[in-house]
Formats: sequence, structure tokens, C-alpha cells
Amino acid sequence: PADRAAVAAIRAELDRGDVLERAGQARAAHDLAATAVAAAERTAHAPTQARALFLLAQTADAIGDGRAAEAALERALDAAARSADPPLLADAWVRMFGVLGAVQDRFADAARIYRVAQLSVIAAGDPPALRLRLLRDLGSMQLEQGELEAARATFRDLLTREEARPTTRKDELATALNNLGAVEVELGDFEAARRDLARAVELIEADLGPAHPSLSFPLVNLGLVLQDQGRFLESIPYLERAHAIERAAL
Repeated sequence: PADRAAVAAIRAELDRGDVLERAGQARAAHDLAATAVAAAERTAHAPTQARALFLLAQTADAIGDGRAAEAALERALDAAARSADPPLLADAWVRMFGVLGAVQDRFADAARIYRVAQLSVIAAGDPPALRLRLLRDLGSMQLEQGELEAARATFRDLLTREEARPTTRKDELATALNNLGAVEVELGDFEAARRDLARAVELIEADLGPAHPSLSFPLVNLGLVLQDQGRFLESIPYLERAHAIERAAL
């Protein structure tokens, strides 16, 4: 009973951490996650340990510490395996693929575990959220490696799936649009990029407000599109706004 109450309390804290992280308060969420991990380790409940480590890894990534995110996921893989919960284990593998390939640019290491992550998702029943995250990180890795046409195809597939999924959040759809827009910039398809990036900005503003840190990415990309078109004066408001948002988030 004591462990059950402790697990419930930890999960409530993890929910609060998710809210903080979505609100752009990554540092506060990271501190909360570290406390939750310590509390989870005092229980014998491996699924809660894994979920606490997921939040620790996610927030470490958000504050720019990819190595700490990887270390947390190594521990999460162990906890998820002990949980005998296929979706939880698949989640850990997908997250590890993303941290190695899309965050740390360790493409060879990421490629070695991509098939493991893919098969883990299938074994878990192919949950849409995991399949979409795997697609997103695969596209990001393709973009970083200069595989632009492959990245565009991946991100188009991702966007189509996100739009068709009833539970897709606006910020998730905006991320898909921003990623697709970034590839279109690299390919010189500026009109398509402007359309997709402007839609991403509108979605984030409607869902998270006009000063959320995630706005900086599509705003910077919009500014770069205008600069690539030689429209330097028009790019300034977008870049200045992105800079102000990033500065406020420090």
C-alpha cells in the first residue's frame, strides 16, 4: 500500500512535469524529473522508474544536454525491460534512436538501433504515437545527413499521418510542418516552405501562446526563407522575434 501511494504521487508529479515542459519551462521540469527519478528508485515499480527517466531524458534534451539524455535513457531501457511492458520498452528504444540520431548527430550509432526501435514498435502493436515519433526522428536524421529528398518524403508521410490522427495536438502538427518547411528551405522550394512554416506559427500561437519557446524554430526558418529570396528587411521582424523568445526562455 505504501508503494502504491508513492507510485501515485510520483505519477502526479510526472504529469506536472509534462505540463511544465510543454509550457516551455524545461529547467523547472528537469529539476522535477530528477526528484521524481530519485523517488521512483525508492520503489520497486519499474514502469514508474522508466517513465520518470523518460521525463529526465526529455528535459535534459530540452536544456541542451544530449549526453545526460542518453544516460537517462540507458537506465530507462533497463527499467522498461524489467517492466515486461512492450509499449514501454518500444518507447525507450524510439527515444534512444532520437537522442543518438536527431540530437547528437551520431548517425552510425543511431542506424545500428533503428531496426531494433522499428521492430519494438511493431511488437508493441504499432502504437501511432511511437510510429510517428520514429518517423519524425528519422526525417531529422536524414535532413542532418543531407538526404533531402528522403527527408521530404519522410516528413510528408509524417504530416499526412498527424493530420489524420484524431488525438494529434496542435504543437505536434506544428512540429511536423516546421520540419517539412526546413527541408523545403534546403531544397529551394521557398513558397512551400513559407506556407508550411506560417501555418506552424499559427498553430503554436493558438495552442501555446505568442511567446512559447517552440515558436523560435519556425520563426527563424521563416526569416531564412525571406533572406534566401533576397527580402532581407522583411526577414528582420521574424528573426528579432525569435531572438526575443529565446532570450526570455534562458
